[in-house]
Amino acid sequence: MRWTVCGALATALLAAGCVSAPEPQQSAADFLFVWAGDKDGQDEDFLAVVDLRLGSMSCDENVARLPLGAQGTMPHHVEYEFPKGGMLFADGWVSGLTSLIDLHDPLKPKLVKRFTDMKDMSFPHSYARLDAGNVLVTL
Repeated sequence: MRWTVCGALATALLAAGCVSAPEPQQSAADFLFVWAGDKDGQDEDFLAVVDLRLGSMSCDENVARLPLGAQGTMPHHVEYEFPKGGMLFADGWVSGLTSLIDLHDPLKPKLVKRFTDMKDMSFPHSYARLDAGNVLVTL
């Protein structure tokens, strides 16, 4: 399986490398979340979790994987900032699929909900959290 990954951030963060240090307490900031799909669309799209904790035995490794339950959706965007509540919106652009993923425990991501019926709207793209707690979605 070959992944398609949005952005060069994954390469930059992984290139930083891992050095020996005391095991820090786990938080979402210690992980890289990769929203990806199988390049030829034959396998399920997924969210991969890469450990970035310095000194961790699994530093620089894929430590969790959440299959989307759909393939060929073209994983495209997630929220621009990690949500304070740990509930992340992500889209499968060409399929019109929006997923809500629970990342409270980065090692056990959970698919909470999938939104597919948006009536006359299509191609979910970007997400922005408003101060009142609402989420603005461009379609």
